[in-house]
Amino acid sequence: MVRQIRLFILFFSISGAVFGLVSCGKVKNSSSSDGGSVVGTAEFVSARDIIGTKCLSCHSTWSAYSSDDFVKKGLVFKGSPANSTLYTRIRGNDLGVAGDMPTGQPNLSLAEIKEIKAWINSL
Repeated sequence: MVRQIRLFILFFSISGAVFGLVSCGKVKNSSSSDGGSVVGTAEFVSARDIIGTKCLSCHSTWSAYSSDDFVKKGLVFKGSPANSTLYTRIRGNDLGVAGDMPTGQPNLSLAEIKEIKAWINSL
């Protein structure tokens, strides 16, 4: 009986370790700038950190948006930054021209724009 219990414990320990290593590609970020927890792909988490820092002061409703919410609300068009309002409003910055957003704030850096573009392309 003791041997069966040990095998049972060993099985569940190994199962937990294996399932802990296998991931659905989603990442959880507990250090987003708005204090919330962001869940999604690595690309979304990176883009969402930038959105949290640069956009939420005016677009506070976005704080609860998932990647799918940005698509459903028409802010992002899957796989097409050029057709995504969110991207086109900041894109001027990657051309060396002042973009529309963020209003009254420093432009997003080229690296930040690339992160947002990578997320949109990954959809």
